[in-house]
Amino acid sequence: MLPYEFKVKGKHKDTNRYRTVQITAVSENKCRQKALEKGLMEPLEIEQLPPREPTERQRAYALSSGIQIPDGATFYDVSALLDRIENNDNSDPRPELIEYADSKEMYFSKYIGKKALYNQIFYCLDGTEKIAFFLLCVYRWLSDDRYANLNDHKYRDRFFKLAEELALDSSFVKSMNRYSGEEIRFFGEIQNSNGECYQGGSVNAIAYKRASELLCKEFRLKNRTKKFMSNKPGKADSFNDNSASKKKRLIIIACIVAFIILVEIIDKIK
Repeated sequence: MLPYEFKVKGKHKDTNRYRTVQITAVSENKCRQKALEKGLMEPLEIEQLPPREPTERQRAYALSSGIQIPDGATFYDVSALLDRIENNDNSDPRPELIEYADSKEMYFSKYIGKKALYNQIFYCLDGTEKIAFFLLCVYRWLSDDRYANLNDHKYRDRFFKLAEELALDSSFVKSMNRYSGEEIRFFGEIQNSNGECYQGGSVNAIAYKRASELLCKEFRLKNRTKKFMSNKPGKADSFNDNSASKKKRLIIIACIVAFIILVEIIDKIK
C-alpha cells in the first residue's frame, strides 16, 4: 500500500498552541490517528501533499544501475527498485502476501521485491501474530503449501493456537526474533537438478526446532532440512540470491573489470 504525505495543523494538548506536522500514512484516517497520537487535538486541518518526487541522487543512481524509472514513479518507488538491485531481490511477492501486508496497513511500493516485503512484514508484526506468521512460514517449508496470507489460511486458527503456547517460551521468542523476514521465506537448503544450492533460514535454531516439532505433530508432517526440486523456469528465481549462479556472475564481473584495467595499462604503455 503506497504511503501518502500529509500536512496536519491543530492545537497541541500540552501547549494549547497550533502546531503543523508532516505525517506519512496510508490514508487520511490513519493520518488523523497518528496526529492525535502526537498530541494534536480535533479539529484538525489535513492537507494531502503531492507525491514525493525521486531525488536527483536517486535518479543518478538508477541511471548508473541501468534502471529505467517508470513514469509517475515516486521517491518510494525508486527506493524499492534500487533496493531490489542492491539486495539481488529478483522475485515479485506472491499476491496473497501483498494482500496480507495491505490488511495490516503497511506501506510499500508496488515495485517492492519479495525479500523486502518479507522483511517489512516480519519487522512490523509482534506478539502472537508474529509467531503465527513464523509458524506459517515453517509450515510452508515442511508441506510445500505456497499460500502466504495468514488472515485467511485454512489453518489460521491452529497456527494462532500454537502461537499462544510458544509465546510463553522466552527462549523460542528470543531465537525467532533473530531471524530476518527474508530468511524465513524457506529454511534449510534447496538443491536444483543442476546441482545449484540455495540457503534459507537456519534449521538449527531453537525457534525452528520447536516450531517444526509442533507442526509435524499437529499436521502429521515430516521434518526436513533439505529439499530437492526440478530446475523448471521460474522456480529457482526466488532463491538465486544465495546460489552458485551469483558466484558465477561475480566472477564474470571481476573478469570484465580486470580486462578493462589490463586494456588501460596496455594503452598507457603504448
